Amino acid sequence: MRRGALLAAALLAAAPHFAPGARAQTRPQARDQTPERPRLEASRDFSGTYRASGGEAGRGAGTPTELQLSWLAAARVLRVERPGQGYALNDRRAGSVRVVPAGSRFAMSVPLGAANSVAGIPTEPGPGARFTREGGDTVAGLRCTLWRFTDGAHSGRLCLTADGVLLRGEGEGGGRRGRIEAVSVRLAPQDPARFRLPPGTPVVPLPPGLVQGLVPGG
Repeated sequence: MRRGALLAAALLAAAPHFAPGARAQTRPQARDQTPERPRLEASRDFSGTYRASGGEAGRGAGTPTELQLSWLAAARVLRVERPGQGYALNDRRAGSVRVVPAGSRFAMSVPLGAANSVAGIPTEPGPGARFTREGGDTVAGLRCTLWRFTDGAHSGRLCLTADGVLLRGEGEGGGRRGRIEAVSVRLAPQDPARFRLPPGTPVVPLPPGLVQGLVPGG
């Protein structure tokens, strides 16, 4: 189903990429015991081509999905596009994902918490996650710092620029695994109009039960 494929791709991209920025708050500690943590939400606009995949742990990752990701830092909105299938707007402030299938004149809205839960991609460090710096790497021509994280039964690695742009993320836990990596990234201001629904677009709220029916494996 085209809607399900787009929604799954949108959730797969959204979960590892920007969800941490809203959740990752350290617990109160003495100043000299505060652990080192990376910036988990990009502080600047960018757009790029990414490849994302996910599935059950212990099995192949499946066929990677190519996505076009764009981020508007001022509004905290991630636009996820899949060629020929439409786009999704991951609104961090509103706490929702709005999906617009190709050729449609309406949008489907999913609460971000339910969306991440259904997607089940364990690359999102939670508020209690612990991070360890592991050096640096170059992805899509940009330098990034490697961070290993552990979060209860989940663990993974992120490669983030100093501005918080995720260039690669992978994780495993709860019987699931996920990965996303940049192919090319352009650090440049974005047009705010691309991060809003066209005026008058009807929005249909989707309950979690229906989301599970649309997302393969949900």
